[in-house]
Amino acid sequence: QKKYPQYQSNVITLNGAYVDGGSLSDTEWKTVVIPTSDFTTEQWTDVKGVKDIHFRNCGTGYSVNPTYQVRSLKLTDIPPDIQVAPVTLSPTKFPTPAPTTPLPTRMPTSVPSFVPTDDYWPVWETSVDDHTRENPDKTCFVNQDRLNIVSASDADAEYFTIQTDKWAGGGILFGCQLKDSNYNCIESCFGWDGLKPDWSEKGYLTFLAKIEGDFTETCQPTISLTGGGWPRSSSNKIQLGDIYVDQGYLVSYEWRRVMIPVDDLKTSDWNLNSLYAMHFNSCGEEHDGGQPKYKISAVAVTNTAINLISSPPSSSPSEYVSDNPLLATHRFYHTNWYPLVRADREPSGNMWYVAENNSWPA
Repeated sequence: QKKYPQYQSNVITLNGAYVDGGSLSDTEWKTVVIPTSDFTTEQWTDVKGVKDIHFRNCGTGYSVNPTYQVRSLKLTDIPPDIQVAPVTLSPTKFPTPAPTTPLPTRMPTSVPSFVPTDDYWPVWETSVDDHTRENPDKTCFVNQDRLNIVSASDADAEYFTIQTDKWAGGGILFGCQLKDSNYNCIESCFGWDGLKPDWSEKGYLTFLAKIEGDFTETCQPTISLTGGGWPRSSSNKIQLGDIYVDQGYLVSYEWRRVMIPVDDLKTSDWNLNSLYAMHFNSCGEEHDGGQPKYKISAVAVTNTAINLISSPPSSSPSEYVSDNPLLATHRFYHTNWYPLVRADREPSGNMWYVAENNSWPA
């Protein structure tokens, strides 16, 4: 809607009775007819003052989101006829003949995906979220000018890039950014209603990420939140690795999912109410190498956890090592391992087997 406060219509799924034949296709044009009354909500009953039409993505869970091809978009009082989807007479059985899956129009991506849920609140989806809804010149990025934070896209995702420096990181601003003389909010970032978001009852923060930088034990990519009124409180700082990231760590060459339980960000002094900003942090002045460069996509909060991909097993797994020093076979000295096994060091009941002809003993 054009003026503040902005409303959001119902989200219409493009299938079923709205689509010719019941579903869209990637091989032929389909007619879509949506009664404008279906967009109305209790807050926005007349759908007047429309500002934007959004063809939505599916959120953090899908690295390859829908690609829409749209033509002949118009309003009309005389809608075209569309064919209703075929009805299966016996819904407990598959229709005859069984449906076939069309060949894909693109190669599958290596980036994992998951099914989004209703308990999902997008924070940053596209370049539209770079700025307030009311003013495209009012940024929603922390340190946008200093770090030249920009949004872009590749074959898989829309994203924004934050190249931190020794003195500053970047991030996403929340809530009201400008008030009028009567202290009414007139320009707002997420959650777009002029209020500071409250994540005290939310479940998880999720996004897709790539990372570049010269990382060491003391320099790792991290994220944190600030807010809670004035003076501002800071959340726990979460390192973007290990249990929070697909395969345990981020890389520069592929998108990996990040899922952080909101409880892990909370501190004893702050429960994440009245959020001010989300920060992707630098490694500070003491780090001499390249500072973290974050590429971030599909930022959201959700109440449903996703199943991250754990680190794959090694192609050459290590042997189990017992805590019993009597079972140690080698000792490391200087740069070499030296054997210290002897038959007389075996615990009672153990036996030695001798390998012959370069093969395991039977």
